[in-house]
Amino acid sequence: MKPFVYVANWKMNLSFTQEVAFAKQNQADLIELGKKPDTTIVLCPSYCSLAPLSELFKNSSIALGAQDCSAYKPGAHTGQIHAQTLAELGCTFCIVGHSEKRTQCHETNEQIAQKVAHLIVHNITPIICIGETIKDHRAGKTVAILEEQLAPIVAAFIHAETIPPLCFAYEPIWAIGTGVIPTPEVLKTTYAWLRAHLQQKLGHASQNTRLMYGGSVDEQTSAKITMLADIDGLLIGSASLDFQKFKKIVELQR
Repeated sequence: MKPFVYVANWKMNLSFTQEVAFAKQNQADLIELGKKPDTTIVLCPSYCSLAPLSELFKNSSIALGAQDCSAYKPGAHTGQIHAQTLAELGCTFCIVGHSEKRTQCHETNEQIAQKVAHLIVHNITPIICIGETIKDHRAGKTVAILEEQLAPIVAAFIHAETIPPLCFAYEPIWAIGTGVIPTPEVLKTTYAWLRAHLQQKLGHASQNTRLMYGGSVDEQTSAKITMLADIDGLLIGSASLDFQKFKKIVELQR
């Protein structure tokens, strides 16, 4: 089997007490699940739960990820959390550019690229979300939108001999929470373009990137997704809040 990463994005679905209780209740099973060969499991709780979860999983292969970070350098930025703090809490992954942040907080591609830069300085692997709206999808603008979203990030590494690990998660906005996923043909075409685009822009350095999928991932839809050779991981939302569903997704044979 090829290396595969499963990212559990809990979003703001659980309270602090509920997140810690979920982690404690499923601690042993999650640790055991993480022992599956070529498998990386990343838990992304709310900021408040990072410290207790870091303690619960510190001696295991379970990785910890943040749901976001600040685009600013340390300073007078009320309510923001810098990558350095995330690293000190034990985070080795961080989600940036999620569609909910792009739409609800009006994040720009340039701000997301700044977040990526801060994360890399502190040895945190960015999980960079990209994706188009249903309007753009129907208009055949998927590639144009993805290229635009990737541009400032690619520009930062275009002349680099080597680049740090990067994860790009394609999450079509029209698939999130709808139960609908792109057809295998659409996914195959999109990921083939992503691979080719990154290779063209980054050359051999693109080998240090992973391509993931996010959007209505559950124990039923994941079978259609993981069978595609170009996909290296899954960004899982609501299904990650049910351990048995999450387990079925991870245990799916690839």
